[in-house]
Order: sequence, then structure tokens, then C-alpha cells
Amino acid sequence: MERPSDTGQGAAGEAVESSTATSLNALGVVPDDVARRIDALYDALGQADYYALLGVSLDDDRRTIQDAYHHLALEMHPDRHDRLKRSHPEAYGRINQVFKRLAEGYHVLMDTDARRLYNLGLQTRGETRHTPSNLSPREHKELGVCDTEEGRAAVMESLEARGFGDWKGALESMSRAVAAEPNNRALALIADSISKFVTIINR
Repeated sequence: MERPSDTGQGAAGEAVESSTATSLNALGVVPDDVARRIDALYDALGQADYYALLGVSLDDDRRTIQDAYHHLALEMHPDRHDRLKRSHPEAYGRINQVFKRLAEGYHVLMDTDARRLYNLGLQTRGETRHTPSNLSPREHKELGVCDTEEGRAAVMESLEARGFGDWKGALESMSRAVAAEPNNRALALIADSISKFVTIINR
């Protein structure tokens, strides 16, 4: 899948320090290559999505994401830089903030349902942070009509596919939702409307 363009949106209510603050590289308190990576990630916190921060793609599997995170964590875990807590608290704070965002992204992308919701928000609303409470009324409604976890998971897949413009995949997922809940009229109606749309765009 193609990565959505960055939107410049960060987390609501979380301020990221100005990139004009003294960089780790300028301070010389950690190895140069590590300092450059931390500075680059820190400067990107306001606009980069989890995939960009972890250096993975939308299609990467859990193992690839896990490996990428563990590689970064070896360099950036705050415990490795505990000596800076007193001597250079601003530098330590920068490292801590970067690591927290990496850990946040890792936990979201390793959770199948959370990742689908994140991809949906990223693609349709440009949300670079995981905010499941920000689902649109339509998305809430579709998920709300599900009676089973299997149906809900399939609807989530369908919503994610629609967010990426994959209408064939959206229909296949919704068909699985209907199969999981054959007596759910609301799901059948949604599947029918998607089917009609797929027919129109394939003409």
C-alpha cells in the first residue's frame, strides 16, 4: 500500500518542543549516529505516522515491525541514557519522548484491531496518532450493528480497505461479516450497497 502523505497533525493536547532546542548531536552526550537518529525522530514527532517513525511500511508484518522496534529500542531506551537525567535533563527528556512515541506506535501496529483502526484514521482523516474514539459516526454505526467479534473484525477490515480505496477487498471483508452473522439485516444492507458501488466502478 502507498503511504499517505504526512499531514502535520500530532496528538491533541501534546506539545512537541521546538526543533530549535539544543540538539543531542550538538550536545555531544551520546554517540553521533545515535544522536542524529534521535534528533531526526524528535523533529518528526509532530507530523510523522507510526510507520515512518519505526521505519516500516504499511504492508510489513508483525515480525518486521517487532525487529524494527527492538533495534531502535536498543539505542533509545531511556534506561540506557539514565546518566543524562541529571546532567542534561533536556536531552534526557527528548530521548524519553521519542522512545514513548516509538513504543506507542509499536503497540498499536502489533495489535491487529488497533492497527486497522489506526490505518483507517491515518488514511481517511490524516491522524498520525491512534485515536479510536475519533471514529466517524458512519464507522461507529457499522461497527455497532455487529453482534459477534468475528463480524466486527470483518467490518473493521472492510472499513480499512475502503479507507485505502480497495473496494473489492472491502466487499470481500463485508461478505465475511455477513457470513458470520447471516441474520444481521443491517450488515446485509451495507454489503449490498458496497456491492452495488463495486459494480458501478467496474463498468
